[in-house]
Amino acid sequence: MEIIGVTVSVNYSDILAFMLRQNAKFLHKWYIVSSPEDIKTAELLRASNLENVELLIYHGFHENGAVFNKGGAVQFAQNHIENNYTGANILLLDSDIYLPDTFTDKLPACIEDNILYGVRERLDYWTVEDYVKNQNPRPYRHGDAFVGFFQLYKQNTYKYPSSYSCSDCDNLFSRMFGNHIHIEISVKHLGKEGDNWYGRRI
Repeated sequence: MEIIGVTVSVNYSDILAFMLRQNAKFLHKWYIVSSPEDIKTAELLRASNLENVELLIYHGFHENGAVFNKGGAVQFAQNHIENNYTGANILLLDSDIYLPDTFTDKLPACIEDNILYGVRERLDYWTVEDYVKNQNPRPYRHGDAFVGFFQLYKQNTYKYPSSYSCSDCDNLFSRMFGNHIHIEISVKHLGKEGDNWYGRRI
């Protein structure tokens, strides 16, 4: 099964570096959407030399008074996919999510129309040390919700709405689908719940 990945990543190059090679293994194409000012993300992708990973530059993160228009950035990538693919399987994935080695094995035989797929569990690691040592995982209270850190679906006309920040746009997108199904996997998350909903400053 071929999957097209979309990740919005601005000032997350240090964290994305932990996820890049692992997640890229499972994706036919992976679009990383960043800002023109985020030179470090561009450098990370260039240095990784992963042929299936492509940088998309979005200029609208702060348009119309937004502090971080994640919704517009995702929609920008969705429109790009629409212009280049038909019937693609699309995975919206946050910069700080690590897919398990069993990811491919746990996928359904096919991604069906009008179904949004989420994961069963997300484990948060608050520090890099805990993440690297795989210690002190904290179950995310919305880990089985169908929200923006992991949303898998068959390409359709549904699009993320523009947003003021990182919150709400994923919920609005989720509600567009008639059905929701869990994939029986647990993903790792490097960071605390709710961090950087208004963009990350480093």
